[in-house]
Amino acid sequence: MALDGGAGSKLHHVYEISPRRSSKLTAIMRKGLSEVFDDTLNSLLGATLAAMLGSSVRDEVYSVLSTRGIAKKEVPTRFDEVFNFLAETFGVVGAKVIIYKVISELHQEYSQPVDFSFQGALRDKLLSLRERVVSNHIWPRHEQDANSFFDKESSDGNVKAGLAGLYRYKRGVGSNSNPDR
Repeated sequence: MALDGGAGSKLHHVYEISPRRSSKLTAIMRKGLSEVFDDTLNSLLGATLAAMLGSSVRDEVYSVLSTRGIAKKEVPTRFDEVFNFLAETFGVVGAKVIIYKVISELHQEYSQPVDFSFQGALRDKLLSLRERVVSNHIWPRHEQDANSFFDKESSDGNVKAGLAGLYRYKRGVGSNSNPDR
C-alpha cells in the first residue's frame, strides 16, 4: 500500500478533515501546550494592565519593554525582567498586585484553584502552574470548544465527544481538581 495517498491507497481517507474544522485543527497541531500557555499568559497580562491602568498605559508598558529589548512575544519567557520593570515603574507592591491578578486569572483560565496569597512567592506559583498544565495536558478555557480534536461528528451533524475528551474530568486535572474530594 502506498503511503502517499495515490491510487490504490486507502490511507488518504483516514485523514480527511471537514473544511470548518481544518483551521482549528491546524492551529492546535502547530502550537504546543507550552506555547499556548505563554500566549495565554501574555494575553492576560495585557488584559490586566488595560483593566487596572487603561489601554494607553498598557500600550506604553509594551512600548518601553520593546525599547529594553523585550518584544511582546518574549514577555512570558522573560517574566522576571518584566516584573522588575513593573516594580521600577509602579513600585514593588504595585507590581505584585498586577502580577498576582495575572497569575490568579491564569489559574482560573486553566480551571485550577487559586490557593495562594498575595504574600507568597508568585514566581513559584507561575512555574508550578506551567508544569501542571504541560504535564497534565490541560488546555485553557478559551481553547476548549465542542469542536475539539477529540470529538467525533456523526452523519446527522451532531457532535459526540470521544473518550479522550473526558480527560479534563480526571481527578486532579482541569475543573475537577478539588483536593478535598
